[in-house]
Amino acid sequence: MANDLRATCLTHKFINNTTLTEIVKRNHATCMQSFVDELAQQAAQHNMNHNVNSRKSKAMVIGPISKNHLAISGLIVDQ
Repeated sequence: MANDLRATCLTHKFINNTTLTEIVKRNHATCMQSFVDELAQQAAQHNMNHNVNSRKSKAMVIGPISKNHLAISGLIVDQ
């Protein structure tokens, strides 16, 4: 992964839940918003829009606090 210029998103699927995780190196930008956008797009393609709910979603940052916010369908996800 250190030599790969593309971002990597690990997806963990549980019954009725999906967890997206990303390892961001110090002083590098996050790609999580594009991962969330792709998840929402795939859900829409499969008529599963109700399964990606911004009110039920949470963003958890482990490490330095980020000023970036995630949005699902234009609605900010709580951190």
